Order: sequence, then structure tokens, then C-alpha cells
Amino acid sequence: MGQLPPEIYEKKWIHSYEEDKDDIQVYHTSTFNFPLSRVVRMGFEIEKNGTFTHYGGFGPDDRQKKIEGNWTIGEGEEPNTIKIDFATDKPIKPYIMKIMLCNNDVLRIRKFA
Repeated sequence: MGQLPPEIYEKKWIHSYEEDKDDIQVYHTSTFNFPLSRVVRMGFEIEKNGTFTHYGGFGPDDRQKKIEGNWTIGEGEEPNTIKIDFATDKPIKPYIMKIMLCNNDVLRIRKFA
């Protein structure tokens, strides 16, 4: 696997949509004190082994749905840019994620279709 900021791995990043600005999405670790929301907060995890786990709406057992895929750094891609793929039978289409900022507490990304 290529190099990404080391702080990004092995954490559950949760979307803090209230902080989004223009096309930049803001995420915090799951330990962040998020304000109450009527919207289900989406999230994801990136593992060093290339596994990408997306967390979305709730399933029939009231647990958050988990969809596994993988991430890769493509040849010729800009630094900190990864491609995320899911199996064709999954409800999420592949996309590109550019990591704009990442530290222990906050992650800012730009997503491309």
C-alpha cells in the first residue's frame, strides 16, 4: 500500500456535516462530542491492509450498516488521493477521495465520482 498520513488508519471517522464548506467534507474520530442530529452520521475506516469500511444507515436490527470495500493509490494519482471500490452488488459506487488534512482529531476530504 502507498503512504497516507499515519493518523488516518485504524480509526472510525464520522462525518461532521455541520462543518462542511464548499466541496470539503469534515470528519472527526468516533470519540468526538458531536452535536445532536436528526440525520444518520455516515462514517468510514481505512486500514493499512487496503480494507475500507463504510458505515451508513441502520439495518433491521437497529445497528449501523457496514459495507466493506478496498482502497488503493492509483499510479499517477496526486499525493494523498485514493480510489475506493466496492463489490458490484453493493449500493455504493466507487469514488476517489483526496485527503486535504488529517491529524489525530480531524480529517478533511474532497470526494470525486
